[in-house]
Amino acid sequence: MKVEGSTKTYKYLKVWPGRSQAWGWRDIGTEHSPCMQPADVEEVVKKSVQTVVIGLGMSEALKVPPSTAECSEKQGIDVRVLQRGQAY
Repeated sequence: MKVEGSTKTYKYLKVWPGRSQAWGWRDIGTEHSPCMQPADVEEVVKKSVQTVVIGLGMSEALKVPPSTAECSEKQGIDVRVLQRGQAY
């Protein structure tokens, strides 16, 4: 994936206003099972964003348990879990 204004190309990424970076989704043990964890969105949430968009990946293989969305929603952040094509 490419981010407007960046020369980098990403396979997996995190994006927030003014910045994008590669997301090493296996860095904290995230796999298709045990799903996306609250720690996966923690860094983005700390950037004072209003909305977090989580793409489910190819074939919607990545699952997002309620606890992942709830931790962000408790802080007033809108969480949208979308199919791959809709997420970007």
